[in-house]
Amino acid sequence: SLGQFLRDSCFNLSLKCQNPSCKKSVIDHSLSFIHNDGLINISVERMDNPIPTSGLAQKQQQKDAAESSTSTASASNKHQHEESSSPDIPDYEPIATWTYCTKCDQVVTPLIFLSKQTWQWSFGKFLEVYFYNRDAIINAPGHRCSCRMQSAPQLFFGCGSLAARFTYEKITPYSVYCRRHLPFDETFHRGHSLQDLEHISTTSSSLFVKYDKQIDAISRETRDLFGSAMNKPEHLQAVLSELNLVSGEVDNASKVL
Repeated sequence: SLGQFLRDSCFNLSLKCQNPSCKKSVIDHSLSFIHNDGLINISVERMDNPIPTSGLAQKQQQKDAAESSTSTASASNKHQHEESSSPDIPDYEPIATWTYCTKCDQVVTPLIFLSKQTWQWSFGKFLEVYFYNRDAIINAPGHRCSCRMQSAPQLFFGCGSLAARFTYEKITPYSVYCRRHLPFDETFHRGHSLQDLEHISTTSSSLFVKYDKQIDAISRETRDLFGSAMNKPEHLQAVLSELNLVSGEVDNASKVL
């Protein structure tokens, strides 16, 4: 039920994370429910001042008792059957609720405690209403608030010094689609190939020009070095032939590219 979920999953500080390596409490976690295009986030906070439960909770208990006695007086046989088939709620704890509107920036509903019937309400039905009741609006004329119930407000449930915040937001769900083959765009690949070839041609031409200039410089330095009569002419010819060989290889590579 709604009350059991709040008690066991939100206000139970001894509840540990399902991850064995995580040692943090429920306050350090957030719980999310997603269905179609809706997302409900639940986070637990610790309040500075605990909720005053004495007077309000007592009034709610008296109201529940009055409703129960009225039902008994009007249909005693039916009530006896329901009482025998429906046991009391175990560990019933008073849980308060109020609403804060984010657009109006104020609390727009009074703090009230959950009745026994609301405590026993199905949590799955509560989520269904929260996800798909898109047309409901807040009826708070005293606060001049008539915003949409689903998206504008933040719904709070409180017990003691803990408060559970419920927020709704619309999301865009995505799915995974596996292609059997990737589409091939010839225009895209042809354009990129031409750009790569142009870059290679420009870079190689610049490189070959640098090679030619360097070979010419080495040839001049070699002639100056072997210009003296003490150096043998055959050494000069050997160096020049090597330079001519390198120059020829550079010319052939430039023609290929």
